[in-house]
Amino acid sequence: MADLTSFLEVKDLVCFRRESAVVGPLSFSVSTGQVLHVVGQNGSGKSSLLQSVVGLWSCYRGCIRCSKATYIGTQRGLRTGLSVWENMQWFQCLQAVTLLDQGASLLQAVRLFKQKDCLVEQLSEGQKQRLSLLRLFVSKRSLWILDEPFLALDDKARLWFTHVLATHLKKGGGVLLSSHQALSGLANATCLELAS
Repeated sequence: MADLTSFLEVKDLVCFRRESAVVGPLSFSVSTGQVLHVVGQNGSGKSSLLQSVVGLWSCYRGCIRCSKATYIGTQRGLRTGLSVWENMQWFQCLQAVTLLDQGASLLQAVRLFKQKDCLVEQLSEGQKQRLSLLRLFVSKRSLWILDEPFLALDDKARLWFTHVLATHLKKGGGVLLSSHQALSGLANATCLELAS
């Protein structure tokens, strides 16, 4: 049996909000080809859990060992005063990669090529979400940590993004994500349900 690369190992994690425990204690891992799907009611601590893993939430106790990851949260991290094309260039600068010769194909992959000159503030919520997910195509990191990645996506875009996730897993990547939607079409998906 092949040895799995562990991208993320969490042991006895407890997340706090205003000195009260909202999540945990939890222990889990994400390895090559695996998805850990975090589910729970609004306010159950899904975002706090993901933000703790990537170092954006400091109110926790426990042990987290995480390889470099691409994190996309619910705030999306878009520059609204820039165009779609300029945001793509900005993503590349953040990752220290240059894929300008692939820019058109990257925007076509997220169905935003026709909007390449539009300011982000002019996009629909679904278009903004697809632009945010473009970072995954630019990133060379094997671990993706995604907070509500299906948010505002229509049925066609949800199917597209499920395929993107499946392709990443087949290439040996790992995914930690939160979502209210059930995951279908993804092998090796494990559900972690948070109490409300």
